[in-house]
Amino acid sequence: DFPIYEGRGCDRCSGTGYTGRIGLYELLVVDDAINRGISKGLDLMELRRIAEEQGFQSMFSDGLAKVRLGLTTFSEVVRVCRGTENGAI
Repeated sequence: DFPIYEGRGCDRCSGTGYTGRIGLYELLVVDDAINRGISKGLDLMELRRIAEEQGFQSMFSDGLAKVRLGLTTFSEVVRVCRGTENGAI
């Protein structure tokens, strides 16, 4: 369990609840297993499964980690990552 923050807005942030920027990242290392999967024509879900077995962390997962740290909000992570979790790597 951890607190989930939402920005309230103020003069400093022009009422948005956010100030500054923070990146959400993902990196797919094309190792031998991924390379073989690509060569075999595996679909994105199967490539994603292989990548996750190798330690791949999605942009959404990175965002959730930053929510836990209080660096951003869940709603902002969802807004930024919309459409990235449906099999896309």
